[in-house]
Amino acid sequence: MGWIEGVGYELLLHAIDTFNASVVLVLGQEKLYSMLKDVLKNKHNVDVVKLQKSGGVVSRNAKVRQKARSYRIREYFYGLANDLSPHSNIVNFSDLSVYRIGGGPQAPRSALPIGAEPAADPTRLVPVNINRDLLHVVLAVSFAKEPDQIISSNVAGFIYITDIDIQRKKITYLAPSAGELPSRLLIVGTLTWLET
Repeated sequence: MGWIEGVGYELLLHAIDTFNASVVLVLGQEKLYSMLKDVLKNKHNVDVVKLQKSGGVVSRNAKVRQKARSYRIREYFYGLANDLSPHSNIVNFSDLSVYRIGGGPQAPRSALPIGAEPAADPTRLVPVNINRDLLHVVLAVSFAKEPDQIISSNVAGFIYITDIDIQRKKITYLAPSAGELPSRLLIVGTLTWLET
């Protein structure tokens, strides 16, 4: 998924609609400009403006973006100059509930009307089993008190899963501060990190 295709594109359209945008600036993305121009042509109060990148702008390749992302995650837990001291905690599986937002099972194409595409509900809350797949994953800690509040609640911060002991049913995680988490409800995405 990119920010100009799939769910990323749908999120852009949702943001334009939610914020009642009157001007949408598209920087250096001809395809996105054409798609938005076509979709928003009936909205007379929305202008889509294409801007060119400055001459000296260099696109970052995937490896550079991955390295920058890894550095930012490390900075979140340890600070700019290693001036923060994150805390490692161990909890039981039963003390946490992990959810994924969006996705879930989709109807096969054969079960849909001709020409229809299967669509995942981007706001669907799906429980996630705690297993080794969560190792080295960055999870968001929700402020929600109940699962049905997760979608509409802010996140308190993030934790990093450093170990999962399946036999003892224990999770070891790294948090930016000491103490209990503000909520037992966690949100998993696709962000992984190998601490170096």
